[in-house]
Amino acid sequence: MSFELDIDPIDNEAADFLNRLHIELFQAFVQAKKNKGVTQRQVAEIMGVDKSQVSRILRGSGNPTARTISDFAFALDCMPAISLIPIKPSGNLDANHVSRSTSSTKINTRVNVEPSASWTPVPVGSSSYQTRATAELTP
Repeated sequence: MSFELDIDPIDNEAADFLNRLHIELFQAFVQAKKNKGVTQRQVAEIMGVDKSQVSRILRGSGNPTARTISDFAFALDCMPAISLIPIKPSGNLDANHVSRSTSSTKINTRVNVEPSASWTPVPVGSSSYQTRATAELTP
């Protein structure tokens, strides 16, 4: 018995992104927690949640919202950062990057977050934060 599975390329990219997000969030959280010298329980207390909720998200069994990531960063005296990197330098879409919309006039520009563009906690007010914030706001 055989069967063919049709996976939407957009869903596949979303799944890949969420997988990278969980891995990189965990790595950044562990490093920032080590730098600040706090336990996971202390971070949970600062966030106002139970330690099990922090554990669940870091294991990848939860889907952290932007608010949750912001709360993690705040608890660790950091600011989250994200980069969107165009799939192609020209910005043109190819056949693999089409809109789910049935409208032929609507175009969706898709971006891919490369593994090297990881979420990195940057202490607010540090020279690294100043440089990064300026670079990300400059066209």
